[in-house]
Formats: sequence, structure tokens, C-alpha cells
Amino acid sequence: MSSVGFEGSNMETQCKSSTKQNLIDAFWSLYEKKDISKITVKEITTMAGYNRSTFYEYYRDVYDLLDQLEETLMESPMSEIENNFEGTGFESKLRIFSELFEKKKKYLSVLLGDNGDPAFHRKLKNKIKPGLKQTLKEEGLKDETIIDVILEYQVSAMLGIMVYMHTSDKKPDLSEVFEITYDLCNYGIKQTVEKLVQEEKNK
Repeated sequence: MSSVGFEGSNMETQCKSSTKQNLIDAFWSLYEKKDISKITVKEITTMAGYNRSTFYEYYRDVYDLLDQLEETLMESPMSEIENNFEGTGFESKLRIFSELFEKKKKYLSVLLGDNGDPAFHRKLKNKIKPGLKQTLKEEGLKDETIIDVILEYQVSAMLGIMVYMHTSDKKPDLSEVFEITYDLCNYGIKQTVEKLVQEEKNK
């Protein structure tokens, strides 16, 4: 292939990528404000500056756009999660999640929030669980039911804490949050509360 042809191919790819991102941005500005069932293709294309036929080159409908966006959000950090999770404790996992969440905060804070997509929450948890499951098995756990309960608790806790840390108006201190979650995982709610109460008394 000639260099001209190669450059032309690159430009076409960049143009398609730019068009797709513009459609996503237009969709997202609407999705942040209202339910997806009330968003139309016409609204998206008008806001993005394209005609409807351009939209259908990339997506079947509005729901397909959201599905593709969610898949991208789930796939992009998975290799980083898998590479960093092995052999780390809950606090370290939480830090990894926090860093990844911050990179995609624009989308994740909405999708995992009160008015987000419950299906995305389930899909994200199912993406994360396999790596953690393998770690639990390597530590000696064999009962699948027990493993599933631990995973549901751990992953739900991590996602819930992420949403709280990155969307709360109170702007919690991350180090303090990490310390509390570490204590909760290692000592349970009762001992953690007793410890925090005692610390407040000693201030």
C-alpha cells in the first residue's frame, strides 16, 4: 500500500472515530438530563450536527448507542484491573477502582447513580468478578455459594463506595475512606464503629 493510501485510510478512521464520539457526546448531554426512553435519534443528530442516516451508520437505535458505550467503558479498564488485582487486598483494589473511576467519571457516575442503568451495574459486576473469584479459589475457598456471596458483597461495596466518593458534595477524604473500608472488611461493622466512636471521644 502506498503512503498516500495509508494516510487516507488513517484519516478516514479518524473521521469515523470523531463522528462517533460527537454522536456519543450529543447523546450523553441528553442522557444526563432525561430517561433514555425520551431521547430520540433526531435530537441526537440535531445536536451533533449530522443527519439521521449518519447515526444509522453506527447504531441501530438509541439503545444500541448506550449498549456500545457501556461495552467500551467495561472493556477499556478490564486489563488494567486484571493486571493489578492479583495479590492485593481490598484497600488496594479500592484504590485501583478509584483511579479507573476518575478517568471515566463523566459516564460512570451517571450510569451507576440513582438514575443510571441497572443493567450496566450488573454487567460491570459480572466483568469484575472472575478475576476476584480466581483469587479466592487460590486462597483455598471451594464452596461456590460462599464465593458468590463474598464476591457480591465485595464488588457491590467497591462500586457503591466509588460512586459516593466521586459524586458526593461532601468531598470525602480518600485516605480516610480507604482506611474505613479496610477496617470494615477486616473487622466488621461493629468493631469499626466502636473504633471510630473511641477515636472521636479521644479528639
